Amino acid sequence: LLKTIAALPAGMVVLPGLDQNLDHASWEAVGKDETHPQYSFFHLLESMAVARTNVTEWPNSFTSMGESTNQRARLLSEVMRPAETSDQWSNLTPMPAEAISGLKRYEFRDSAAEARAIALMMRQVLETPGKTAALVTPDRGLARRVAGELRRWQVEVDDSAGIPLHLSPIGGYMRLLVETGAMQFSPVSLLALCKHPFASAGFEPTKFRAAIGILDQKVLRGPKPAAGLAGLKAHYEKMRQNTPNSHSQIPSIEDFLTKILAIFSDWENLLNTQKTHISTMVDAHIALAESLASTDAIDGATRLWQREDGEAMMKFLSELLASAPLMSPIAPRDYPAFFEAMMQGHLVRRVQGLHPRLFIYGPLEARLQRKDLMIIGGMNEKIWPPEAPVDPWMSRPMRRQIGLPMPEQRIGLAAHDFCQIFGAPQVVMCRADKVDGQPQVPSRWWMRLDVYLQMTGLADKMAQQSTDHYMHWQKQISQADRHQRLDPPAPCPPIKYRPKTLSVTRIEMLIKDPYSIYASKILNLKKLQDLEMAPGVIEKGIYVHAALEKFCQNYPNTISQDAYKELLQIGRQVFGDDLNDPIVKTFWWPRFERIAEWFIETERHRRSEIATIITECQGKFVIDLSDGQAPERLFCLTAKADRIDIYKDGAAVIIDYKTGTLPAIARVENGQAPQLPLEALILQAGGFDGLSKTDIKALHYWRVTGGAPAGEIISVPKKKSLGEVSEETHNGLLALLRYFADQTTPYLAHPRPEIDMPYNDYDTLSRYHEWRTHLVLEKSPPKETPS
Repeated sequence: LLKTIAALPAGMVVLPGLDQNLDHASWEAVGKDETHPQYSFFHLLESMAVARTNVTEWPNSFTSMGESTNQRARLLSEVMRPAETSDQWSNLTPMPAEAISGLKRYEFRDSAAEARAIALMMRQVLETPGKTAALVTPDRGLARRVAGELRRWQVEVDDSAGIPLHLSPIGGYMRLLVETGAMQFSPVSLLALCKHPFASAGFEPTKFRAAIGILDQKVLRGPKPAAGLAGLKAHYEKMRQNTPNSHSQIPSIEDFLTKILAIFSDWENLLNTQKTHISTMVDAHIALAESLASTDAIDGATRLWQREDGEAMMKFLSELLASAPLMSPIAPRDYPAFFEAMMQGHLVRRVQGLHPRLFIYGPLEARLQRKDLMIIGGMNEKIWPPEAPVDPWMSRPMRRQIGLPMPEQRIGLAAHDFCQIFGAPQVVMCRADKVDGQPQVPSRWWMRLDVYLQMTGLADKMAQQSTDHYMHWQKQISQADRHQRLDPPAPCPPIKYRPKTLSVTRIEMLIKDPYSIYASKILNLKKLQDLEMAPGVIEKGIYVHAALEKFCQNYPNTISQDAYKELLQIGRQVFGDDLNDPIVKTFWWPRFERIAEWFIETERHRRSEIATIITECQGKFVIDLSDGQAPERLFCLTAKADRIDIYKDGAAVIIDYKTGTLPAIARVENGQAPQLPLEALILQAGGFDGLSKTDIKALHYWRVTGGAPAGEIISVPKKKSLGEVSEETHNGLLALLRYFADQTTPYLAHPRPEIDMPYNDYDTLSRYHEWRTHLVLEKSPPKETPS
């Protein structure tokens, strides 16, 4: 066809970038190298019976625009020389500096740094009126990164490849709709959908967002509800019954939740059918999307389909509906995967709001484009050039016999695209050492250019002209000031806001991390529970404590012969529905069975000496911090003892159940773990409900893990007498409370680095992990709080 066109009276065939600098031997070698950029031209001219020397040069072309562009053509020809004749590089004449005039190369640490630098280059172009720039890359990830970086200056760039429909705002919204149904309206999927900007459910958008926030915090946090809308509604009813109306916003969202459930009811009914037609699913999908997207002032169809991505989505859905009669019915549960697969390959191209002087091209679009600055991005193997595809159906010999081109010819076409861009007057080549954390190999053309520049002595010149400020700028643009110092927080709230009541466990936290007391008791900040929270070690401890407590309440004096079976029955009641959880059923329950066996055996040996057992006993101890001076400054210490055993001689043993790690005995003795000594202090003062002043016989930790051993009793203290520990505890408590009763005393975060605190809800708030390095390396630890 091209031969016929060339022979017509007014016919012309243009060969862009034909290399007329190669010697004859190298040109003949090009015909054997399918990856060479001139391979297609060689065979085209051969089939047309036209000698390369007979091809006329286009006026004002590459080689007639000045010495620098002419030398660039020579440089490009040598860099792309076929491997068969690359030995001629050793006989090269020196290449003049004009060959690399207007050419720069940059290597970056990762693709994020590369994207930032390219965005800076394109942004700087805008400072010159009328100047244009284009990024050319087959790497869609890099293109999206650069477009995102340009938005920091409110610059929207024209990306010729468009945005994949499934990544557009409406694409995400339509995918979330089907995923929510597929996930049976789980809290995570439901909140992801309802927090999408398109979701409004007929409400004013700001009120809808506020209601979703309340639903998130007050209803959906914690254990995962049962599947489906019925499970969600039952979970809401349970939360409402367990929360007094005067202390919660839960009742205020009842109408809102009812509306949400009504919108999704038809969709859930459809999902529960066995088979249905594609058209039925698509129609219901569109109806659901419009219903949820409607506001109090705008209908959902107007909101969804009016923008470029909305038009592209409606076009895709229309095509899907037109093709639906040709498809077999499917199970509704398969619709999300079907919808996702069908949406692949559809694009959204913006036509408004784009900057007229900045562009992102793929290699194909860049063939007929020229801008003042051409940036070749992602110069790594498998990108420049792309990896040769593997044909699963036809081998290379089979393709050659049939006359089909080899996969390597695509590499030759990519090489030709690269050469065309490389020939522009102003060119920047960029690559990243790592992409998504994986080391990358430089493009073969990058490495050939590097070798050639080394051999011709132009490498130093290239390095000098590539030392612009982009490398420095891209490091600074998203980096905090290294010299900015972050000191540990040291809040000093007024005395009137400091807590006047703390439990014995909070006293221990006041010693370890006063900032946690400040955040929880003064700022009244509480950590939100996780969404779809699976039972964890905390729940395990709660279950074990509750089961042992209930058993002791049922049998405060003696135990029956069937005590083990009765404790297991109590355990089943306490674990409840969580026994259906695979982890609880497989790991926790067998451990509880071993705990129950050890517990009953231990009780049989101890009950003969015990008069009664009191569980979960509330107590308090009021302390005057004024030391007899007016006015009085009263502080109330509270406690809830796991168990107090009253022996027949009137003495008491205080027991604390532990399902995890025990505090070190030394920490109990030196006052850093004062829970049991403080409970003893309250008991000796007669502060526990229903108990008079009682002598303390012993303090015990019962470690019940269900492991090996299933349980053990640890008595504290070991090195000191109980009287010494009690006296030191009382004195230490007074010193600690008076210390924090001083207006100048700050609530420091982690004032005792030697105390390990693997779990702390307020470390993020105090930014502990940001300043602790400075604290260790640059200054002495903060003043310790007394124990």
